[in-house]
Amino acid sequence: MDKEYNLKKYLSSHTKEENYKLGLKFGEYLRNIHQNKAKNNINSYDLFNTKSNYLFYRHGLSDDIGDNDYILVDYINQNKHLTKNIESKRIIGQVNFENILLDDDNNFLIINKENFLYGDPTFDFTNINKISKISEDFSKACYKSYFLDKKAPIKFFRLLAMYQAYIILEDIVNKRDGSDRYLTDDEFEYLLKTYDHFNNIIPRRIKESN
Repeated sequence: MDKEYNLKKYLSSHTKEENYKLGLKFGEYLRNIHQNKAKNNINSYDLFNTKSNYLFYRHGLSDDIGDNDYILVDYINQNKHLTKNIESKRIIGQVNFENILLDDDNNFLIINKENFLYGDPTFDFTNINKISKISEDFSKACYKSYFLDKKAPIKFFRLLAMYQAYIILEDIVNKRDGSDRYLTDDEFEYLLKTYDHFNNIIPRRIKESN
């Protein structure tokens, strides 16, 4: 490659218009990934319920539990039933955008692509929420192209908010027990503000643009 950018570096060094154009392309790219269905039946509810219960167990071991923690736990418990009957498809999962490279034609090259997972496609939009801290134009364009310029269903936003609450709670637990974190402190605060501490189910930047 004549120039080598990871997605985070690209968005930090290009114009709003260029980032928006790339976001349209990434939304389409993500939609194509999500066309691949899991070959084996995966019970999304049982899988997420098991993961969330384990996270609650880890969380409960801490002596330092605040009000925000309980908001997240309650939010997850109140909404995890939404994962029932969701068809599992190929997803990127939790990735850092340093691991998504661009070639000379701005095509996306994902490091460790063979490690793609199967699950709820909605989960991948937690990545879009995270990268919106760097470029809201990229994020808005992703939504636009992924949903073919139509409004996303309200169930999509409820699921996305629940997955985001899970990731934030997991980050709290990881920070307290010294495990590797997916979020920086700035990203953590940004995501809480994005959802107004989960008083809103639609990300602030998307709500404001509608």
